[in-house]
Amino acid sequence: MAILLYEKAVKAERALIESDTSINIEALKNSIAPRTLFHEILSERGFTTEQEEDIFAHLDGEPGHEWHSSQWRLLRDRGRLLWQRADADFAVSPRLLPLEGLVEVAPDIRLIIRRQPRRADTQISRSASVATFDMEKLTLPLTLRSLLPSDRMRPFGMDGTRLVSDIMTDLKMSLFEKERQLVVVSGDTIVWLVGRRAAAGFEVDDNTRFLLTIQVD
Repeated sequence: MAILLYEKAVKAERALIESDTSINIEALKNSIAPRTLFHEILSERGFTTEQEEDIFAHLDGEPGHEWHSSQWRLLRDRGRLLWQRADADFAVSPRLLPLEGLVEVAPDIRLIIRRQPRRADTQISRSASVATFDMEKLTLPLTLRSLLPSDRMRPFGMDGTRLVSDIMTDLKMSLFEKERQLVVVSGDTIVWLVGRRAAAGFEVDDNTRFLLTIQVD
């Protein structure tokens, strides 16, 4: 009976601090038995007692530090510990995008691409998950690929370019998110940090005749 009560209590507490992808650090520290819960969570993912002690001692450290077990990566982010399987490497080889259709990039990433003439009643989405371009400003076909360390793009309001890595830092993206970030390229120019931000110079204006819209589904 005591074991069942213990397991029930641990399960209830874990539900308050843990999700499929992260641990809420503040909720962990405020739980009834932080170290016990932490041991339960980490041991089942293959982390050693020494690693548990080290991670727990540095819960409030700077974001970006990683720990590894045989099957998992654990990343300290802003107020969270993020999980990712060790074999979850994500890279997309450059691929040409059609002008219309559905492109399945990964099981959890699909792009819907549409082209259409500009009409007076056309509504332009402001959602970060949708990018709408003046089609005649683009160099076609567009290319979808993973991010490179040297990539730069021109944000709105700037005359020059910035490193995309700096832009992602400004957006407070975690290392795991940065590793999965995709870009859409027109010629040699990044036009969209997919799902995040479109580049300047390709936007719809009063002279636009044809639209190309890409949406993350």
